[in-house]
Amino acid sequence: MTEKQRTDNILKNNLYLTMATATKSGHPWISPLFYVHDQHNRLYWYSRKTARHSKLLMCNHKVAVTIFDSHAVGDAVDGLYIQGRAREVSPKELKNVLPLYTKKLYAKILDKTKHNPSDFMKESPLRMYVAIPEKLWLVGPAGSYKGKYLDTRIAMKSEGLLPDLGQRKIDGRLRLERGFF
Repeated sequence: MTEKQRTDNILKNNLYLTMATATKSGHPWISPLFYVHDQHNRLYWYSRKTARHSKLLMCNHKVAVTIFDSHAVGDAVDGLYIQGRAREVSPKELKNVLPLYTKKLYAKILDKTKHNPSDFMKESPLRMYVAIPEKLWLVGPAGSYKGKYLDTRIAMKSEGLLPDLGQRKIDGRLRLERGFF
């Protein structure tokens, strides 16, 4: 199985991600979240705008995410590690994200709740968020030291796995375009 196929399987077959956020001074917080993903491996979830992780994203967009099947054992263990940036989804983007969310909820949880953009705007206590990967790793082959398990990671190549962040020149130097950041 290729790295891309493994990544697709992990994103498709799991319901929850674990996301680490932090204060500007580096104090960490970790949150389990139901998620959906798009064809660019961007991860979407919704939360209360007053949730601790939501507030932390407003002052520090950097996130770390892991997705794995917590029931797998031995050679069946597979997982994805992601480093990236997160932000609130714009009202314009909501119309494309909500069908992904509804489809996964219905398929995996049989929740027939219809989601409307207004559920995540203005006075609503909820917001939809997106994590945009900048680096990806897969669980690598297991190692051993004196009979103890050693985990390894495989750094992913970005072709076809990461969203196209675009490039532009700033102050004469080539920089990655980060959209809303």
